[in-house]
Amino acid sequence: MDYIEKRLEEMEKEIKKMKEMLKNGKKKPVSFRGMAKTRLTDKELDEEIKKAKKALFKHASD
Repeated sequence: MDYIEKRLEEMEKEIKKMKEMLKNGKKKPVSFRGMAKTRLTDKELDEEIKKAKKALFKHASD
């Protein structure tokens, strides 16, 4: 469980960095799949990417 918690913390940090880049006008395409260094199946990875995108853009319409 420690590995998963550590990995989630790392992903949260990366998402936070991406949000800051968007706020600062440094808009570049981001490959969530390219950032993923995991042992998940493709299906699990796709689901996690969907969750990450939803979390990342949740406040974009505010």
